[in-house]
Amino acid sequence: MFQSLRYTIALYFTLIVFVLLLVQGLFFIPLNYRDYLIELDDNIAQDAGRIILSMEDPASLSIDHFTERDLIRTRLFDTEGVLVYEGDIFLAQEQQLSQTPWSFRNENDRFRVLSFPVTDAQDQLVGFLQVAEVYHILWSDLWEEAVAIFIQSTLIALLTFGIGLLFSGLGLKPAMEMYTRLDAFTQDASHELKTPLASANSALDLALRSKDFVEGIQEAKSHIAMANILVNKLLMLAKITRYTLKKEECDLSALVHQVVVDCEAQAKKSSVLIVEEVTAQSQVVADRSLLQQLIANLLSNAIKFSQKGGEVRVVVQQGSLQIQDKGKGIDPQAQARVFDPFFQEDDSRSSGGHGIGLSIVKKIADAHIWHIEVQSIQGVGTSFTIVFS
Repeated sequence: MFQSLRYTIALYFTLIVFVLLLVQGLFFIPLNYRDYLIELDDNIAQDAGRIILSMEDPASLSIDHFTERDLIRTRLFDTEGVLVYEGDIFLAQEQQLSQTPWSFRNENDRFRVLSFPVTDAQDQLVGFLQVAEVYHILWSDLWEEAVAIFIQSTLIALLTFGIGLLFSGLGLKPAMEMYTRLDAFTQDASHELKTPLASANSALDLALRSKDFVEGIQEAKSHIAMANILVNKLLMLAKITRYTLKKEECDLSALVHQVVVDCEAQAKKSSVLIVEEVTAQSQVVADRSLLQQLIANLLSNAIKFSQKGGEVRVVVQQGSLQIQDKGKGIDPQAQARVFDPFFQEDDSRSSGGHGIGLSIVKKIADAHIWHIEVQSIQGVGTSFTIVFS
């Protein structure tokens, strides 16, 4: 999906660039043509002025001092429009005296012609001079220029397509990674939800076949409760993503003590001792409910993975909180994934849970811009440290 989207973005970008280049190029062709004509007319006018000045007696319309080139490309008319002199290139042309520029073809050349008034010393009109100049731009030249612009635009567009692919790939990379994680999350969530629901369905089917409904219904209820816990955790994950933090100043040691009291029953059931250690009073600006959830998840996780008769230490320091257990530890290769939703080591699945607790911890920490440090040695234990910014 993202690959086709990447090509689509690059293609649209390329088409826009190609069209803009083409329009710009084709727009300048008539402008260049116009500029060429203006320059050509200026050159003809300069030549006409020079030719008229070379006449010793303009009233006689004499050509005695014309250069060989001027003799070939000029015509002279009197004030009545009667032809007085005609250069070789005009021989096959009609004898028109036009005040506007005109052109004609002579063999393989095209000429542009301009007419100029000839005046005497008293500034009296004595005749007209026509000067022709080779006209280099033909329609074929304009067509060649258009083709050149098309080829140039195509080459730049191909280069743009390659650059567009590169940058669209870089731009879509975070979205692709997010989509991959979301897809994996959806599949894991689907699997985790199906398991207790399927178990509940099986328990109810078994209860329907037996005379004792109570045991089957109780088992089904326990599986439904598991699914309900999972749904609540998933809702918590989604809530944190779009949640607006209600920050306030919190007494960290008091909040930790409250969570420890809440977790005493779980610790007693697992024969785990919780030790509180407050080395410094610490005030933390945070969303109280989310901070409490973070501490509860870390402490519950530490109790769950502690050995029977083990100890969990909760250390409150200035600007940080550390929770240590003396469990089996985390495989070094798995430490990078402990915060991924639904991630559990194979030998951790027997401890129950869904692998979402630490994901919630990470989301809460990220929302507050806190730093989490994980240190674990297999066979010794694990410690999670929250550094409050």
